[in-house]
Amino acid sequence: ALAGCEKLKSLSREMGISGTVPYGTTLLNMANAYRVFGMYEDSAACYPEIEEIYQQNLPPGAFNFASLYNNWSLLLMEQGDDEGSIQMLKRALAITDGIPEAMIPQATSRINLAIALIDLADKAGSKGEDAESKILQAKEYLSEAIRRFVDAGGDDYHYSAALSAMADLKLRDGDAASAAADYEKAMTIMKMYMGENPKYQSLAKKRDYALSLAENGGNE
Repeated sequence: ALAGCEKLKSLSREMGISGTVPYGTTLLNMANAYRVFGMYEDSAACYPEIEEIYQQNLPPGAFNFASLYNNWSLLLMEQGDDEGSIQMLKRALAITDGIPEAMIPQATSRINLAIALIDLADKAGSKGEDAESKILQAKEYLSEAIRRFVDAGGDDYHYSAALSAMADLKLRDGDAASAAADYEKAMTIMKMYMGENPKYQSLAKKRDYALSLAENGGNE
């Protein structure tokens, strides 16, 4: 993948497409590859250039910007910058929420927003007004994400992430039975797309734990 990135750079220069939208999209793919391999500085260096290319060649509100900000947010999240990640996701939502047919991107951005808020709440401690506020916001984002997945037919891999995250919050609130049901739904979707992979096995353990708590009448 990394060797391919270097070839892409060289080919783009030879073809004279630097500064074009296709080149910006190529850079976005390269940035994602760098992020996956933990090359965060190389990944971060790509995003401002991509944004500048899109600003020079696309109208404001073009869907390309939403893709840029969503991916940029993933890098910031992995770097531990939850606040920065949230700001990027809100930029993406400002675009996708204006595109009625973009229900899946709207939903996935809300999942990532919820996860970032939960992480911030955990860093702040499980108690306190600020932490509680972030958890409430996370629940709202997840509820909206789930509604959009259902409206879109419920046939998307990321739907399992929304259900799993919501189940985690329900478990924190002591609603073990409802959490188990959501884990079960998430498992069904995960199996459909990825088989009984490690993530599926992790969901199964969470479901079994939630069921054991439900049978004992509550949460620990």
